[in-house]
Amino acid sequence: MIKKAIIYQTLVFGLILFSHCSKKGSLEETISFELSEKIKGTWIKSNGLESDEGIETKNESFRIMPEEKKATLSETEFELRFDALGMRVFPGDTEFPVAYFLFSELGSKIWIGTWEERVIRLFRQ
Repeated sequence: MIKKAIIYQTLVFGLILFSHCSKKGSLEETISFELSEKIKGTWIKSNGLESDEGIETKNESFRIMPEEKKATLSETEFELRFDALGMRVFPGDTEFPVAYFLFSELGSKIWIGTWEERVIRLFRQ
């Protein structure tokens, strides 16, 4: 009788755990059409790089294609992954993102985020 109770409780606990780990909370969420339209297109990635003479600015073209979950920076391709709060940018098949942009920081012309541990700005082209 006790074995049946333990098996039953384990089964119920497993079902509860399984129901809470659904795809809704996964990191592979899609974004809304409206948000996709806001971030899609070409942005200018502005780097404020420090040098002996002060701060140099290097601008690169960053093209975001949210429908395909891809982006390009110059000739380099990146994979995009979305979660409830923002967009992560992965180079190739790596496990860790090089950049993260919060949707709450998205403006009509500027989007602030982090790239390789630096705060950067994307400017709408």
